[in-house]
Amino acid sequence: MTKQMVPRHTAESMAQAYHTACQLLKEAFQNIQKADKVLAAGYNHERGFLPYSLSKYSYTYLKDDIKKACWQRIVDLLELPHIISSKKKQQLYQQIENGDVPEITTENILHFCMDTYSKLPDYVNETIEKVTKWLQPHPMEYLKNKREKQV
Repeated sequence: MTKQMVPRHTAESMAQAYHTACQLLKEAFQNIQKADKVLAAGYNHERGFLPYSLSKYSYTYLKDDIKKACWQRIVDLLELPHIISSKKKQQLYQQIENGDVPEITTENILHFCMDTYSKLPDYVNETIEKVTKWLQPHPMEYLKNKREKQV
């Protein structure tokens, strides 16, 4: 069994991969349109040959999905779901799903990481408070146990 090092992902490499993939996706859609025109001209068919199901997709639609998936992966790489409260996690996932995230750039990734790092003490304290509250017995349960011990 050979051991290989896992490549380190940097904000710059992630942003570059996103932009390269988006460019390739854009070219793919241009090639699909060209192919449809070639087929339409070759068969003297005005409507084209692309299946209807393919026409509902567009470069912009897929690029938005890729951007959401990239931000989701950044959140996972930072292990935020394990640190933040379930309420904050749900809000963050909803924000990503709604597409309310910035474009993938090195600067935006670094800004998100620094913002997360600066809020880390608040996230930890919030989680500690929630767990402490969860571990405390309900006041009525405490009184019930106290009375039972007195009897």
